[in-house]
Amino acid sequence: MKAELPLDYRVEALANHPDWLKLVARWHHTECLRQGLSSRYSRRLHRLRDHSIGGASIPQTWLAFSSAQAAPVGCISLVSYQLNASAGTPSAEVPLWLSNLFVEPEFRRQGFGVALISQVMQFAQELGHDSLWLIAREYTGFYVRLGWQAVRQANVARQRVNVMRRSLPG
Repeated sequence: MKAELPLDYRVEALANHPDWLKLVARWHHTECLRQGLSSRYSRRLHRLRDHSIGGASIPQTWLAFSSAQAAPVGCISLVSYQLNASAGTPSAEVPLWLSNLFVEPEFRRQGFGVALISQVMQFAQELGHDSLWLIAREYTGFYVRLGWQAVRQANVARQRVNVMRRSLPG
């Protein structure tokens, strides 16, 4: 990735910060509603509990912190749609999907999204994967600048989206 990383940041697993689970669920819920998707906060919170198991388990969520903030400024998730909604470690043949990238508006364009994506890429490589996938309706140009390629378009929840793929450095 060619984009700049923030000067003073850290990215840590949600598993290490369960006290921020409700904040992350609220971010996910609010973003879904903003995009016109169906969402219930209680369901988001329930699903995120699997993201906080840690280790090599998927799904997993990470938080971005700025040294100037006690609270996280963003999050990202890595999921597999083939694990039937239960946590586990997928084989390298099972596609992994970047999901729920969110950065608080006042911290955007400062490199936190890039830092979060870098974390997910590193984790996927450690699991033996050679690519990642994502679905983007918005911000496609951002992902293209980071090396993602639009593979096809699809309809998801009655919205036209780009299905994108990124090879991981080997």
